[in-house]
Amino acid sequence: MAEKAKENLKVAMNSFLQGDEELIKLAYSTEGIINLLEHDITRYLVKLSNSDLGDEQRAELAAYFHVVNDIERIGDHAENIADLASERIAKGLTFSPEALNEIKGMFDYTVSAVEMSIDCFKNYNKEKAAGIRGIEDRIDSLEKELRASHIKRLSTGVCNAVVGTIFLDLISNLERIGDHSVNIAEMIYEN
Repeated sequence: MAEKAKENLKVAMNSFLQGDEELIKLAYSTEGIINLLEHDITRYLVKLSNSDLGDEQRAELAAYFHVVNDIERIGDHAENIADLASERIAKGLTFSPEALNEIKGMFDYTVSAVEMSIDCFKNYNKEKAAGIRGIEDRIDSLEKELRASHIKRLSTGVCNAVVGTIFLDLISNLERIGDHSVNIAEMIYEN
């Protein structure tokens, strides 16, 4: 499920950058699969929670519930990005080269955070889990920087308000994905 969410994030972003309607459809289809997996995994975890478990096992199971939810939310944000790609295509919107470079840079950090959090979860890597906070802090800083630079582009007429709204929604989704990545890593670090 985590790998599907990560790959779907990449598909959604490529659909946005390339204006590719087939990739948008793929992102929507994959999000449906992620939702089914989340449902099935959660149902299984509920069954496990009704078992005779020790305190440590109960804590681990609670962490799994949170991780599954955060992975599903990453998938939801990827779907939001596909929605923005669809809107961009439908309205024939173009972004300045500077805006596209900023988006790509923030996306690279976001994918790194997702990959690192998945690795932490798969391998129960507490050291790497402790380090993910730095990447997420950079994502938060980038969101603030990109908002400021975008407002400057709006004020100088380089970008328009419609493009501005999509830009801000996109970087907000990337920032939230970073938050969910930290949540996953922290579940490993804390347990």
